[in-house]
Amino acid sequence: MSDSAKRPLLSVVVPARNSAETIGACIRSLKEHIPPERVEILVVDNGSTDGTRRIALEQGIRLVEAPGVFVSEVRNRGAWEATGELLGFVDSDCTIAPDWYQAAVDLLDSDPAVAVVGSRHVIPDNPSWVEEVWHQAHHLKVREQPREVPYIPAGNLVVRADVFRQVQGFDPSMETGEDPDLCNRIRSAGYNLSLIHI
Repeated sequence: MSDSAKRPLLSVVVPARNSAETIGACIRSLKEHIPPERVEILVVDNGSTDGTRRIALEQGIRLVEAPGVFVSEVRNRGAWEATGELLGFVDSDCTIAPDWYQAAVDLLDSDPAVAVVGSRHVIPDNPSWVEEVWHQAHHLKVREQPREVPYIPAGNLVVRADVFRQVQGFDPSMETGEDPDLCNRIRSAGYNLSLIHI
């Protein structure tokens, strides 16, 4: 078996800090909706003081420690440890839709000009007013077909690993706004970003 055949297609990086209440559901959704032979999951812990690390380890997940740094660097630490051809970034308080993985892979396979894909966030059944307003402002105009966009949030993003490394990943000096910055640099390198509806 070749080295490439042994590599997972997708490495999912889950940044976490004091995420004990949500990270179990996040990990379960990744395990349920992505073929196990095609994925590696890395939880990157940013100095949790609750049961986050224990839950990840009990689920058999690879744990990377990254205390005392911005979330941009937390995501990078996981990416630099990852071995997949694609990098997925999913926040620890999110779960993925059943067809999230296949939709992303199909789109990236069909168009080499697309380097980043993501889908809209779906808010919980009982959203806070902040979640409701944010959702209305950002997602009511989503169309059924994939469409090119200037930016995809890092909490729900899949990127070609070689392109991520080409642009040197997230800017670790940024406390916030690291995802539009990454997307801008990828677009400047000549690639497209695409929003998928799932």
